[in-house]
Amino acid sequence: MKREVIDKIGGWDEAFSPGYFDDTEYSYRAMKAGYKSVCAKGAYVYHSEHASFKDKNLEKFFKKNEELFYQKVGRPKRILYILTKDNRDYFEKLKKEVYDLVNHLNWVAIFRKHSLRSLERIKHMRIKFAIISDNFFRVRCLFKVLVKKKRFTHIFVDDRALFNTLRGLKRLHKAEVNILT
Repeated sequence: MKREVIDKIGGWDEAFSPGYFDDTEYSYRAMKAGYKSVCAKGAYVYHSEHASFKDKNLEKFFKKNEELFYQKVGRPKRILYILTKDNRDYFEKLKKEVYDLVNHLNWVAIFRKHSLRSLERIKHMRIKFAIISDNFFRVRCLFKVLVKKKRFTHIFVDDRALFNTLRGLKRLHKAEVNILT
């Protein structure tokens, strides 16, 4: 990291001591100041589990700092786009929309039919991109939505039948469901 970043945004917030969310909050402040945080995909970091803290209250530290982080920057949304129709104009608009969402620390998943060749993979560490076989596409999407451990907060879908099914199952998945036009 360049010294100018530290000079501009300061050091790590001591409120997050002894750890958890301190690095995420710092990266967020750097991004807000116009810097980029990147992930080196070829790098490998070995992290010995629980080696950073000798304290037995790890869960307490995690929860406290998680709440502090959410108070400072807001709770991230988990957003799913289910795409079944080939629409190049919409895909270009979608790319910008998705990058805006992840730059505000939201998580985005995109389920795309295999046959949609004009939508290339959107790459970002906060974006999960799944190309799903056209065979039983709706069923596979529904299964992925319903069994996901971390639930989606918003689902956007371009297929009317899938939209109606997801809306009918809202009691189970709890997400807000919207139709893409």
